[in-house]
Amino acid sequence: CVFAHHDAPWLVESRLLGDEEISRCITAGVDKDTILLNPDSLELTALNLLDEEKVIFVSVMYPILCGLDTLLPMGEFQRENDSSRFSTTMILTLRPRSCMKLGTIALDGEYKEMNPEELEIVAFGSKKRVPRPMARTRCHRRYQFPLSDSNGPYLCIQGHNGSMTHFEAPNLYAVDFLCPVGTEILAIGDGVIEDVQTGESGWGCNVEFLFRWNSMRIRLDDGHFVDYVHIKGTKAGIKIGDRVKAGDVIGYSGNVGFAPRPHLHIELHKGSSAEDPSIPIEFVSQSGSFTPKAGLYYDSMGPISGRSWMLEAAESVSEEEGNAQDQEPEIIPMAVEGGEPVPFRVE
Repeated sequence: CVFAHHDAPWLVESRLLGDEEISRCITAGVDKDTILLNPDSLELTALNLLDEEKVIFVSVMYPILCGLDTLLPMGEFQRENDSSRFSTTMILTLRPRSCMKLGTIALDGEYKEMNPEELEIVAFGSKKRVPRPMARTRCHRRYQFPLSDSNGPYLCIQGHNGSMTHFEAPNLYAVDFLCPVGTEILAIGDGVIEDVQTGESGWGCNVEFLFRWNSMRIRLDDGHFVDYVHIKGTKAGIKIGDRVKAGDVIGYSGNVGFAPRPHLHIELHKGSSAEDPSIPIEFVSQSGSFTPKAGLYYDSMGPISGRSWMLEAAESVSEEEGNAQDQEPEIIPMAVEGGEPVPFRVE
């Protein structure tokens, strides 16, 4: 995935729109938040005519030539009962009344003669981002680490208020840990299995999987609810209504849903509704409590810093992998010129 928050080096252009431009768009019937494709040049533009910030998630199943005259990186995905493919996926945060020129679709080989209206592009719009900084509600309970140490330590690739996808109230305080598919998932506290969803199999870097994941929820004895997302499945025999204790193996991590890389997404809530805001989550170790931060490695003993016996394990993770997660990706915007643009409605 690549990202752009208002602007990014790889964007062709990112700018505010004038009143006259907005008026012309509205008169022409252009959606107020959309992705536009110029059918002649195959240039892509993200558009936000609203008076508030908007986030647009978009996947294009073809290479895109960006403003740096290079192709944006593509990520792998796989639909159910299909072979794996690649897409160019972007997460764009647009200012109010603005546009981003994203680049030009580079068609070759079997796609060279395709009709622009047949190009496969998927886009979704999100709610307004939560303003930053946001007042924190301290978690009064500390919980056990959610992953077995067998494959650790684990790189935290997104923490509280993460700029990639953790910016809406339900997942604002979620935490993502990079982990191999099949890593044991542990109950973070005593409680009862409240919900299990394991019917999805699509995975990877495609925004059509944004709301299609496998997950498990525990109703903790302290009244809170914890969600484990992108899981491969539950441990054999685990079902709704089962009582579990802190540290019990309850399932296995995966990459089901919108997961550019296999990881565990975990979030804590006070209520059971899907729209209930998430709350900060802290984990306990022998040395005290900790809140994971992006770019650092963790296991049940906390952050690895200062523990020399863990450094060797951390170094076993490729330098390329670590660098990719420590750096926030970029994104591109593009204006539509000439021809009648083909809109792809943001759902």
